Amino acid sequence: MQVVLVVLDEPANGLDPEGIRWLRELLRSFAAEGRAVLVSSHVLAEVSQTVDEVVIITAGRSVLQAPLDRLLAEHASGARVAGRDAALLGERLRAEGAHVVAEGPQTLRVMDRSVTEVGRAVADRRLVITELSPLSSSLEDIYLELTAKPDGGQQ
Repeated sequence: MQVVLVVLDEPANGLDPEGIRWLRELLRSFAAEGRAVLVSSHVLAEVSQTVDEVVIITAGRSVLQAPLDRLLAEHASGARVAGRDAALLGERLRAEGAHVVAEGPQTLRVMDRSVTEVGRAVADRRLVITELSPLSSSLEDIYLELTAKPDGGQQ
């Protein structure tokens, strides 16, 4: 069996959107054929559209290796709520200690409660909302969280 490993450093750098899409499809086709493709990049939005597994390295050390979908699911945080009673829900959740951020008069983000918990609060209080959706962290958010220095500064 022949082993093929493709290693690329910042492969999308300088490409136009059509070239980036072509490259993404090419890399995915290599992986689908069983080839290993290692991409090193700081363009995390592009990485999140291309890769299946993520390795985060900081200060020369690997701090995380995980499947991208699992990593994003584990870092999902909170819920977005919109509708007539969103402000009322926000007031009540704040009174219970929730971290709630208003995005507008009828829209808010609940940062430290799951969608299920927020949904139960809506139902228990018989509030009217038009949207309840999970908030998720981007790969960039996760990277910055994992590579932050303990004193709050970046590497």
